[in-house]
Amino acid sequence: MGQLNRESLEVSFQHLEDANAILAYLLSNSPSTYPDYEKIRQEVHVRITDLPVTLSIRDLREVHLNSLVRISGVVTRRTGVFPQLKYVKYDCVKCGTVIGPIHQDSTTEVRVKACPNCMSKGPFVLNSEQTVYRNFQKLTLQETPGTVPAGRLPRHREVILLWDLIDAARPGEEIEVGPL
Repeated sequence: MGQLNRESLEVSFQHLEDANAILAYLLSNSPSTYPDYEKIRQEVHVRITDLPVTLSIRDLREVHLNSLVRISGVVTRRTGVFPQLKYVKYDCVKCGTVIGPIHQDSTTEVRVKACPNCMSKGPFVLNSEQTVYRNFQKLTLQETPGTVPAGRLPRHREVILLWDLIDAARPGEEIEVGPL
């Protein structure tokens, strides 16, 4: 990790399974149930490699969300790099108090209900100078041509890349993605 100047630590699932089979089983079936996960997940990026379960894009279903499976396909489209809120701060318009930092995850938007200083319910303005952003990029991953059943159109999925994975793949390359 340090030698490559990367932000992520790669852990082989096979090595984890050899060292602690119970932990590997729990990780693959419910990766976010570790009790202190919320305290560390914002800064630690652990990438599990060598996952035993490989699915085709066509076989992905809702049941596979938040589980450790991998898919492979061809990158057909790649967007530019966009900013996303990570830690947000707001200014109270009435008293000028800076509220935050508030952790903003990618699935929900956090709203300030009241100013802790003057108890005003707003308005609040985003403090863009003190707000921390992270970058993300979207890829479109399509089924590999050899895996598409005859007479069918290839299916595709959108993939979001964060941190050191941004610009890691280009259109036309075949890649593996996981966990989902």
